Amino acid sequence: MILLEVIVIGTGLAGLFGLGWIPEKFKGRSWSKDYIRSGGWISLLFGIALWGWEFLSATVSLPLYLSISLILLIGVPFFLYSLKIEAKYDKLLADNVP
Repeated sequence: MILLEVIVIGTGLAGLFGLGWIPEKFKGRSWSKDYIRSGGWISLLFGIALWGWEFLSATVSLPLYLSISLILLIGVPFFLYSLKIEAKYDKLLADNVP
């Protein structure tokens, strides 16, 4: 699992520096870098949260139901935030903001 956290955190750091893959419809806009950085923040924070969960589950013996509940508790806010960010930039695209 450590490899997963490294990949997610690395992707987040790359996004913060403006490097990252984005859908073709978002390329070439004035807000494209902001879109990439928003995705970078999401990946970085989710990777750190996964790393914390990994550390907690390695040090404390958690029952399966508690472990699943904890990972959902960690993951759902990031998923909802990513939906919000996607809706924001879809609206900018629909409004034809350059």
